[in-house]
Amino acid sequence: MNDITTTPPNAPANDRVALLNRTLELERRARESVERRLRARNDELNDAHRQIEESLAELHARTAELELLHEIAFYTQQDPDTHTILRAFLRSVCNRCGWPCGHVFFPSDGDDAARLVSSDIWESREDFDACSLIEASGDLVFAPGEGVPGRAFADGIVVYQENIDDHDDNPRAGIYQQLGLSSSFAVPIRAFGRIVAVTEFFSPDSHSRDEKFLRNVETAALQLGTGIDRRESEVQLRQNIASLEQANADLRATKDQLVQSEKLVSIGQLAAGIAHEINNPIGFVMSNVNSLRDYVQTLVEMLGCYERFVTAVGQGNEQIVDGALAEIRARSDSNDLEFVRSDATAIIEESVEGMMRVKDIVEGLKTFARTDGSTLEEADVHEIIEVSLKMVWNELKYNCTIERDFGDVPPIVCNAGKLGQVFTNLLVNASHAIGEQGRIRIATCRDEDGGIQITVSDNGHGIDADKLNDIFNPFFTTKPVGQGTGLGLSVSYGIIQDHGGKISVASEPGEGTTFTIRLPLEPPQRAAAASD
Repeated sequence: MNDITTTPPNAPANDRVALLNRTLELERRARESVERRLRARNDELNDAHRQIEESLAELHARTAELELLHEIAFYTQQDPDTHTILRAFLRSVCNRCGWPCGHVFFPSDGDDAARLVSSDIWESREDFDACSLIEASGDLVFAPGEGVPGRAFADGIVVYQENIDDHDDNPRAGIYQQLGLSSSFAVPIRAFGRIVAVTEFFSPDSHSRDEKFLRNVETAALQLGTGIDRRESEVQLRQNIASLEQANADLRATKDQLVQSEKLVSIGQLAAGIAHEINNPIGFVMSNVNSLRDYVQTLVEMLGCYERFVTAVGQGNEQIVDGALAEIRARSDSNDLEFVRSDATAIIEESVEGMMRVKDIVEGLKTFARTDGSTLEEADVHEIIEVSLKMVWNELKYNCTIERDFGDVPPIVCNAGKLGQVFTNLLVNASHAIGEQGRIRIATCRDEDGGIQITVSDNGHGIDADKLNDIFNPFFTTKPVGQGTGLGLSVSYGIIQDHGGKISVASEPGEGTTFTIRLPLEPPQRAAAASD
């Protein structure tokens, strides 16, 4: 050592003893200094070890709490029902956070809505027997502020309680003592702006109040409540969507019934004219058939004469041959066979033409009155217009001149029956607006948007400007009472919209009215289905 000095061998004995004592003292002090430093270092290491253990415990606790939050987030995304979400919350807290048992209370229904009622939702770890606690809690009810759950329910915050086995306001204190439970905390679950449940957890360990843990559990409860809120909102939304879809289906059915009813009303109003249009060809066909019956009778009689003539020639009896030949000549002259032959041909052609007219009218009625409102087929709009003209011809032929200005337009995908209903309505309205004598002009052309345009114009009395905005409203009509239903133009407007088109009107009082229809070559819904 630096402080130790040597003495000469011949130094006095006392000096050597003093020097030895001083050396021993210095060594003792040095050893004590080293021991103090070692103890201080050991204390530092122990403190560091303790801090590491505490940090690890804290880390494990926080990890468990984060895993709890993750599990709750996962469960709330799986769209389970409320009881399943609450049971998952209990299970996560019990398995991850050191609280072996958990239970759910619900606010009671009816007159006792301000009280908490025990539920059958329990979760516990495998190493904890909760049967006695479950049995003791079967009929348990807490008023607001009563017990740990009641205080959480009343205050809307997490409530933590130690020494639960000796609290006066706890009706389960005896069970807690029996099971060795000493700590509990309760967490309110809030959804829809109110508390929908309270969860309570129990432990036999005397946990010190851990604010971080309680905040994390409260965060998990908030997340849980948000999940319940979202799920119930989604359920309500799905129910609302289903109700809206049903209402929409009912509306479509009502609309289809309205369209069909308007068709039948139109047919009823046109029935007399249609009957007249059918009756005319039927009348002259019947007349022609009667004439043909007489002609056939004449021809049958002539065939009888020719048979007798052939028989007489075969027998070689000249007297009978001459008599038969004379009869043939007499009947031929009296019945004018040349006229019968030419007239029969004309009668047959006229009858066929008349029956074709009847067939066209019947086909038009079938197309007009068909109920398959969703059928879309490619059709020639000019043919639909011609069918509509035949349908209403008896309404038009006495006071209207029809002018056609048909352009080169392609076929369109449409419901021919419904478009025919639109044209029928417009033509009948034009006829009523004209009065005694006038003209109706029907024109078609390509539209600037790539579709087609149809205009139906008349030179009738027109429509007042203050009524144009209401012209397509249901039950609005400018006709006298009893003459119109007020549904024709409204139904027509809906039909054109269903085809993805537009219908507009322009009118000048005393000058006439023009309806303009613009239709795409294919309705949007059909085009969308084709693209899919």
